[in-house]
Amino acid sequence: MPGARIPCMTTAFDDTGQHPVTSTIAAVSQLLHEVADLGLWTLPAAETETNLTALAQLRHQITELELRHAHHADRLDLGSAAGAADTSSHWANQTRQTNGTPSAAWTSRTPWTTTTSRSGQRWPPARSPKNKQR
Repeated sequence: MPGARIPCMTTAFDDTGQHPVTSTIAAVSQLLHEVADLGLWTLPAAETETNLTALAQLRHQITELELRHAHHADRLDLGSAAGAADTSSHWANQTRQTNGTPSAAWTSRTPWTTTTSRSGQRWPPARSPKNKQR
């Protein structure tokens, strides 16, 4: 049928000019905003338990996406472009974190360093000896 659309499927006419990840982040943010004030008292126990597990999985997916973005920002040297000492300082300032929080995430040997994307790529990648921070 000409002109028909399948709900929830993108078409060539859905050009928002944004990267699909950017559009997804905006959509998820809007959906979460819509349920922010809803009470949970009507949720049955089984659904609450399922939701807790699903929310933990979502948190892990969001953390993985955030770390991939941080790595990409570091490659683009966004911190220096914004006048910061480095990308982690810029990220800390933008997100109102202490400077040590994001920096520690990408320089220390913590579980964060073993984050693996769905494509199998580890973040952050191993630093070469010549680029190692001291």
